[in-house]
Amino acid sequence: MKKVIKKVMLVSPWPRLAHIIMEASHYPPIGLAYTASYLESKGLECKIIDANLFQYDEDKVFNLIKEYNPDLVGVSFNVSTVKEVMKISRDVKEKLDKLVILGGPSSAGEPGTILEESKADCIVKGEGEITTWNLIDSGFNLSKVKGIAYLKKGKVIVNPGQEMIMDLNSLPFPAYHLLPKLKLYKNRSRRYPIAPLVTSRGSPYASVFCGSAKSGFRYRSPENIVSEMEYLKKNFGVKQFDILDDNFTLILDRANKILDLVLEKKLDVLITFPNGLRADRLNPELIKK
Repeated sequence: MKKVIKKVMLVSPWPRLAHIIMEASHYPPIGLAYTASYLESKGLECKIIDANLFQYDEDKVFNLIKEYNPDLVGVSFNVSTVKEVMKISRDVKEKLDKLVILGGPSSAGEPGTILEESKADCIVKGEGEITTWNLIDSGFNLSKVKGIAYLKKGKVIVNPGQEMIMDLNSLPFPAYHLLPKLKLYKNRSRRYPIAPLVTSRGSPYASVFCGSAKSGFRYRSPENIVSEMEYLKKNFGVKQFDILDDNFTLILDRANKILDLVLEKKLDVLITFPNGLRADRLNPELIKK
């Protein structure tokens, strides 16, 4: 039977068992914010729980989910939150009988054990925006949706991969209006509030250790990026942008154009690169800016 989904809750869990090593920096869950904005553009009602920021344990998250009563719960996970995510997902399935999907950086791994222990309906592998919408639009017809893994009679089914989003400019800006106030996010920044900025996805290289290696390098236009910066500065008072790209300066002309626009528009913001910059992809002109 086709399932009708109108309300979606997305959860960024708190790594309760690894919190000591995860407290240096807190960024807004930008991946969930991208997915939420995409779903909102399709007419869905969304809410985000940033349990990591407020250090909400699994029981607190469960109670918030129960109170909101969504049709679908999406939980992001990585290696530091696996156990917490397993409990949240199991509780939602067993006690509330809601649809549950998992995704995030660890979704690229072996799905069998995670699906069995979490009781989740499926795992979204790769970029979440289109795949999550396709799940909803199909009425959760798992066999018809690319980019997911699920269990069928105890057997792991991995569907063909969802095509990567090539036109990143087509995505709406992340749903910052669904997140806590940006001034609550603390890290090594020099000015607050800060906002993370993702100007590209994927990698042109084939590093065996990198989850982005097979996704191809795709990038937003300088105009689109600076438009988001203007929006965040005007509406959320952002004073510093942390660019989280793996290789911001891969295309030097593009990097120069972005900084030229920032200077031209006199945005008066700080820009940092927490992931670093490759020394072989810099030149004196760019460094001076």
